[in-house]
Amino acid sequence: MLNALYELGKTYAEKEDFQKMDLLLDDLSKVESVIVVEFEKNKNNLSYLGVKEKEFSPSDTSLYLYKKGSSRGTDLTPSTKITEPEKTFNMKFFKYFKDNKGSNDLVRDIWIEIEENSERILDNIVDKFFNIESKKSSPLLTLSIKENDEIKYLNDYDFFKNQIIEKATEKYYTKKTNPTKKGYGECLLCGENKEVMGLVPNAIGFTFSTVDKQGNLPDLSYDNQWKLVPICLDCALDLEAGNKFIDKYLSFSEFGLKYYTIPNFLFKKDKVINELFDNYLNHKNAKSYYNTIAKDEDDILDESEELNNLIEFKFLFYEKNNAAFNILSYVESVIPSWIGNLYVNQNEINKIPLFKEDLVKEIFIKKDDFAGDFKEIVNEGRKFNHVNNSNWVFGFLRDFYPIKESNKYYIDLVSSIFSGKKINFDFILSSSMDKIRRSFRKNPENDYSVKIYTIEFLMLFKFLKKTGLLIDYGEKMENKNSLESLEDENQFSKYLEELDSPAKKASFLLGVLTRKLIAIQFKELRSTPFTNKLWGLSLDEKKIKKLYPMVINKLNEYKIAYSELTQDISINLLETSDNWNLSRDETSFYFVLGYTVNRLYKRPEKQEKVEE
Repeated sequence: MLNALYELGKTYAEKEDFQKMDLLLDDLSKVESVIVVEFEKNKNNLSYLGVKEKEFSPSDTSLYLYKKGSSRGTDLTPSTKITEPEKTFNMKFFKYFKDNKGSNDLVRDIWIEIEENSERILDNIVDKFFNIESKKSSPLLTLSIKENDEIKYLNDYDFFKNQIIEKATEKYYTKKTNPTKKGYGECLLCGENKEVMGLVPNAIGFTFSTVDKQGNLPDLSYDNQWKLVPICLDCALDLEAGNKFIDKYLSFSEFGLKYYTIPNFLFKKDKVINELFDNYLNHKNAKSYYNTIAKDEDDILDESEELNNLIEFKFLFYEKNNAAFNILSYVESVIPSWIGNLYVNQNEINKIPLFKEDLVKEIFIKKDDFAGDFKEIVNEGRKFNHVNNSNWVFGFLRDFYPIKESNKYYIDLVSSIFSGKKINFDFILSSSMDKIRRSFRKNPENDYSVKIYTIEFLMLFKFLKKTGLLIDYGEKMENKNSLESLEDENQFSKYLEELDSPAKKASFLLGVLTRKLIAIQFKELRSTPFTNKLWGLSLDEKKIKKLYPMVINKLNEYKIAYSELTQDISINLLETSDNWNLSRDETSFYFVLGYTVNRLYKRPEKQEKVEE
């Protein structure tokens, strides 16, 4: 991964014409205003002129040499962000000169002038601060010096630049608790023999070694830490550039999960890197992990196949807690064609009529003016984290694995999908049925959320089957002839190839029949007491066979029968005999699936009135 970052960083620095200093400075893109304390220098005399406020321009970033320091101390240069004017002036700006007055004549002269005019300078800063119209971000406080009719900023003085380089690069080789970690040897990245440092990856956020444990170090000595990951200063700065690039263009946050997509170039590096940068630098708002592969959906598989021998991707899932950067999962060697497959397969599942507008309106009883597919139904209930054609798999998974309760499982599943690693069907089915049952038990009479979670799992199920990601899940149907016999009468055979055994069909069809009974009961009573007899959707073979006559008897009480539907259920129950072969969760899922899509069950006849 370090080599991939290094290659990205070198090219990014060239494309953006970064200087070494630019790579060490902190981002000021959110700053809108700059408050400048102005001085004038005539020969050896320095005098205070006043304070002015100016609009911030990104092109001026390097002039101010802003680099955040300790929260309890000063920043690395006099440039600092204003939170509270008086506090910032005293604890950051003025204190910087007081602490460094013995290091440089210019710094000493500025300190003397500030000390003599501190009250006036502070009053001027406060006045400018409170007259700034926009307070969306903290303004930057810095200084300028007029010399020979030329306005100079911190970047014009070697003392401040050298101080930035010295202080900002200390993190590459020192740690407060241990001795210095640098030496002379061959750089891991460029291969040149020069001074190298051992904490560069740790410093930019990618910890590959545990510095604080002596047992992990050569000869059990902290002084030898640099021998583990020896990187020179120039390459360290290229890594910083690479880190800036992935932070800006290849960093994504979806459904509460943050991750980097890092390309690793295998062959024709210069050509592929240039194409990648042209794509991202010219389309800065089009952030997506698919943008690295193809622009046109129709060509995505063809283009990704061509790229397979040139590039691969690494996915790094992480979290940031204050200053800590924690790697949660890391997936290597993901080829473009696999990512293209994920994209295309999601779109293929989207096109199944069961999830399109006409049938979705029927399932969810939407008015004629509703427009959109199942994803629009899902997005209706979301303030954030909307799903779309390319991310719905991860959005639906998040519904079954919330951040607080199951974030680790969610990360493992997402990592498995990107890496092509097989997933246990029973595991995700169990989590999904837990969610569906909780929703049903919370409000049995309102099954809207049950419908949503059931269709979400069905789409996930179809996607994982289509991509071959399910462990030991046979693609061959167990009872093909039985399913085909219903083809002319029941449209479900077109959409639900999952109904490939008598046990599955019996559970499914009983779900259909049960929901029809409950609809009739609600029409008659304005309540649904029969929902209390469904065991909270925790069903197995015995309960299915016990429930079936209960539903028939209750329908008879309302003098209504569905003869064809009950005949199908009876036939499938007879065919199961001693060969049910469904777990409790599977039985429950196929039942609730029928319960969800019951309105789509069409037969030539209407419901029949039972003779007195």
